[in-house]
Amino acid sequence: TEWTNEDIKITIEKGENLGGETKITVTGEEGKDYEIDDEGNVIVKTNGTTITVTSEDEAGNVITETITIENIDKEAPTVALAPNGGSYVMPNTGNAKISTTLTAVDPEETEASGQSGLNTLAYAWSKSGTEEPEEWTNFISGQKIEKTGIVGLETWYLWTKVTDVAGNRAKEVKVSKPFKITSNTDEANQITLTPNKTEWTNEDVTVEVSFGKNLVQNKTLISN
Repeated sequence: TEWTNEDIKITIEKGENLGGETKITVTGEEGKDYEIDDEGNVIVKTNGTTITVTSEDEAGNVITETITIENIDKEAPTVALAPNGGSYVMPNTGNAKISTTLTAVDPEETEASGQSGLNTLAYAWSKSGTEEPEEWTNFISGQKIEKTGIVGLETWYLWTKVTDVAGNRAKEVKVSKPFKITSNTDEANQITLTPNKTEWTNEDVTVEVSFGKNLVQNKTLISN
């Protein structure tokens, strides 16, 4: 009766007095929702499938048993990263940091699959996008995750390990796109101040401020 992401085998056994005809009725489509093996067992493939078995004794009295399978969940959770990778600037002073927000979702129940609920929610930062880390940190869905103390022009990947109670693991997104720390000398990371006059003047000078494409937030202009 525990949640599972596998097919369930229903074994049918009759009491010694039920020697008459046995009839098995299963909801759904054979081959898709269930199969009956050579030994008469019912192999249930989808959640919500109902098996009804009737049998008779020698006098023709009918006994009926019914079971509905409600513990199959074959749908994996999903994880969204916002943002999923990107370019980040190495600051003029101090170390760099990168961040993203993780949101995990267990798909709603469908006709074929139940909703067992989220179980494990964990993440790990790694410089490898192919070799899975061994040490993990738990998170709460919707939590902002940061990697701080980055001292060089490095590339990092965020791995996730998100499972549901039935044992399905999220494949989307299992490993992020690259988070790249780029040089502050790159044009995309530059702040450019351009005065409209560079020669001596007795008029006001207008300074145009241009931000590189990677500098997208907390833009502040301070004048002394």
